[in-house]
Amino acid sequence: MTIWQKLNRYARDGAGSTAKGRTANRNRALYGAVLALGTLLLIVPDLLGGTRQGLPADDKLEAVSGALVSGEETRQEIRLRLEGQAAEFSYPSKAGGFPDVFAALCKGCDTTLWVDPARKQRVFQIAVNKRMVRSYADVKSAWMADNSIAPWIAAFLAAAGVILAWIAWRQHRLAAVAAS
Repeated sequence: MTIWQKLNRYARDGAGSTAKGRTANRNRALYGAVLALGTLLLIVPDLLGGTRQGLPADDKLEAVSGALVSGEETRQEIRLRLEGQAAEFSYPSKAGGFPDVFAALCKGCDTTLWVDPARKQRVFQIAVNKRMVRSYADVKSAWMADNSIAPWIAAFLAAAGVILAWIAWRQHRLAAVAAS
């Protein structure tokens, strides 16, 4: 039995003119609509910004240098403080190379961060003691790879939304035929 035959049987057997059947149809239609909306939310930004969404151009970055005062690793970022800088800088996990970046940090070392001032001091390139730890090209590669999963999730949600909407429509049709 193919998946379409199973779905057709499910739609046929679940159809009925009872209040429970109507509620189930409404719920399936609602689930289909929610999945379609989720799909749009994933696809539209990807179409508008591409896989570079959220990644600034390398010529927009500003270099900030100083001795490293602290480096704290969290699940989402590495928080960095430089001597003479009031701001706290953030290296996001999405930029990749988390273990290498954290291992290269040392208190008091000369650290240069390339940051996007428009994005709350987010770091997109790091050098420690004049040695490049994570280049913009590395960050860009990891960033784009992370963003590339969105179309797959959107495709799954779109397919699930279409299937749920089809089941609801099919049950509605069968209920109308059974009632007449």
